[in-house]
Amino acid sequence: MGNLFNALAIFLGGSIGVIFKNLLPERTQKNLLSGLGILVILLGTSMFIESEANFIILIGSLVIGIFLGEWIDIDGYINKLGKLIEVKMHNRVKGNIAKGFVFASITYCVGPLAVIGAIEESLGFSEVLYAKAAIDGVTSIAFASAMGIGVVFSGVLVFIYQGLIYLLASVLGDFFNHSMQMYLSGIGGVLIVGIGINILGMKNIRVANMIPSLVVGMVYYYFVGG
Repeated sequence: MGNLFNALAIFLGGSIGVIFKNLLPERTQKNLLSGLGILVILLGTSMFIESEANFIILIGSLVIGIFLGEWIDIDGYINKLGKLIEVKMHNRVKGNIAKGFVFASITYCVGPLAVIGAIEESLGFSEVLYAKAAIDGVTSIAFASAMGIGVVFSGVLVFIYQGLIYLLASVLGDFFNHSMQMYLSGIGGVLIVGIGINILGMKNIRVANMIPSLVVGMVYYYFVGG
């Protein structure tokens, strides 16, 4: 239930942002996006600092994960999906749908709240996902007002992503312990900082191609432990 509520919050918030987009001057939209970028960087930094994960493991997982991500080219596939939506919707809306879709999808998926929330829901507790829904709903208003309707479609990907984690957690049970959650928080923080840098336009970082780092660390903890 929490996962569905999260997706609906993104859809509603994004829709509100799209409506208000036409009422905001371009200068205000750019400044709003800059503010969001700074906040996202601070959020990622805070997550990384508060993480208790082994720093060497984080570095190793990032390096291996980036190699895997570049080989698979996850960023390319997500962009193609965004472009496909853009083509399907080109007669109805204007703007770069892919940009908003990619930014929002990665932002809402790589954070520990998505993983921990889905795991908690598999145990019968939806409070974390409800809190995440409130955060995502508010930020989707700002994202959509600055980047357009692509943000709205990200809710579908978030629903699928968290749903898969929910099913996986239901099967694996105690595998997602405290050490695992701290590791995910550390890696997630790094990825979120990358997203913030992209939002500010400082550099084009293919953050999606870093996502395998999450899996690499999880495999390590499964076979070796903390």
